[in-house]
Amino acid sequence: MPTSLRHVLGAVLRDRLLQFLLLAGVILACFTSSPLRDYPRWIDWPTITTLLGLLLLTKSVEMSGYFDWLGRKMMARLSNERTLALFMVVASALLSTFLTNDVALFIVVPLTITLKKLSALPVTRLIIFEALAVNVGSLLTPIGNPQNILLWNHSGQSFSAFIGQMLPLSGVLLFLLLLFTLIFFPTKPFALQPIAKTAPASTGYCWSVRCSMGCFSLASI
Repeated sequence: MPTSLRHVLGAVLRDRLLQFLLLAGVILACFTSSPLRDYPRWIDWPTITTLLGLLLLTKSVEMSGYFDWLGRKMMARLSNERTLALFMVVASALLSTFLTNDVALFIVVPLTITLKKLSALPVTRLIIFEALAVNVGSLLTPIGNPQNILLWNHSGQSFSAFIGQMLPLSGVLLFLLLLFTLIFFPTKPFALQPIAKTAPASTGYCWSVRCSMGCFSLASI
């Protein structure tokens, strides 16, 4: 069996949630009268291809070593865990206001995981706060999340009027989130840890990522 196929099968066997969803899909299919050929039409392929493109892009940036470089720059300027947590929470909220909440997580979560390699940080706790931050930030603007886009299209309000209406709620939630960030992250300084240099990706891998990204971009239009 090829190595790549063995890795895929191993990942499927370890993913209990995926196994449950596959089993649930088979069970639900037994109770529908629709023919099997109609199933592909129920899938939102542009969304799937866009998410795959984002995953490829994030992985290629991670393999390039850019997250390691950016993480070291951040930790050199920010003195302790609390300052770093506040910065990541605010950055997550700001990114989600114009990149949407899910795309913002695709950016901040891989960077946060890289910070774990550089220092002993409570990464799980920080990612939870970042997930809360992108939801708070995306609440503010009409393009922050799909729900806001739908509400904005049906409200007939201008872009600025929508922001003005959502600003009080978003501001209160952000204040509370920053307050909890101050409570749950101590002012403990962190020390940078040496990490092994990541081997550069092969030329074939880089070109395959570029071609795949081009195909996914065209397919999602």
